[in-house]
Amino acid sequence: MRLKSASINRRELLRSGLGAVAGGLVLGCRSRGLARSELVPVRVSWDLVQRTVVGLRPFRRSGFKVERESFGGKELIHNYGHGGAGLSLCWGSSEFAVEQVASTVPRRCAVIGCGVMGLTTARLLQERGWAVTIYAKDLPPNTTSNVAGATFSVGPDPAFSAKFLKVYDRVARAAFRHHESRIGQGYGVRWIDGYEEATDESVEELDADPVVDHYRVETLGKAEHPFPWERVLKRRMLLIETPIFLDRLVQEVRASGGRIVTQEFQDAASVLALEEDVVFNCTGIGARALFGDEELIPVKGQYTILKPQPEVDYIAEAIPREDGILIGTTGQFGEWSLEPDRDAERRYMERARAFYEAMET
Repeated sequence: MRLKSASINRRELLRSGLGAVAGGLVLGCRSRGLARSELVPVRVSWDLVQRTVVGLRPFRRSGFKVERESFGGKELIHNYGHGGAGLSLCWGSSEFAVEQVASTVPRRCAVIGCGVMGLTTARLLQERGWAVTIYAKDLPPNTTSNVAGATFSVGPDPAFSAKFLKVYDRVARAAFRHHESRIGQGYGVRWIDGYEEATDESVEELDADPVVDHYRVETLGKAEHPFPWERVLKRRMLLIETPIFLDRLVQEVRASGGRIVTQEFQDAASVLALEEDVVFNCTGIGARALFGDEELIPVKGQYTILKPQPEVDYIAEAIPREDGILIGTTGQFGEWSLEPDRDAERRYMERARAFYEAMET
């Protein structure tokens, strides 16, 4: 099942060479193209490499889990399993999780996990009057969330059920509103132009994006762009600078009276032994061992991070951030190793080097 406009088939629209320009602008406007000198190629070289980072995305084939369970006198609310869309969906998913206790009089609660789900859940709870303590084995900058790119990208898996797609659509739209409202507010969220080859697959992925109507989307012919592709999809998209975003959330949690406690949990019993009666489980891949979720599997990803290049302010084969240029990433399902895949790193580096050297400037 695809999420589309009731009146416009975006796949056919984009294949025809027309742009879907959203946010109240006119559909079907033609791109003005790009001057050759507008975009500066990324310098891809091994002597510019700062580090390689690896993370395990928590993936569930049926989709993320936001669910309330009762254990005696404890209320446990799960919020995990977002795969590679955690940074994108965080606000919407955490809002959905917090709604599970909307009828409960605010009091003390625990949040397990200090990645993006734990931090956004904590902030939304605090805004609703809850006293929050975050318990986590790792804190930023040592969480899986810190490894994310992250662009706002929420195309759902076609295997999701029709019932879940309705939830996904709602969560994605709420997440987008939260992120967009924080642009220019010190969260590291900003608009940026992204470019990719216009293929059947890329058009199909865009067609499945629940919030595509918020983007300015165009197709560019060969004479209208400097890249070594025939046709290009260009869209205005949100970039979330992960280190800035997570650091800001940690500061806000603490400034609002929240505590962050370093603590490792061995099983569900150790979580339920906490003194708080309401517990939010935002442990990501850790939920498999803690709560026996066998559907939850890791998807290994990695980025090679080059030294910052402030003159690069667009996305195409690499993601520019204040702390560096990100090149990657892999998607190895069921792989638990946190060791960098050096063969994959060489492939991505070589592909990026060849791509940017072929740019017409």
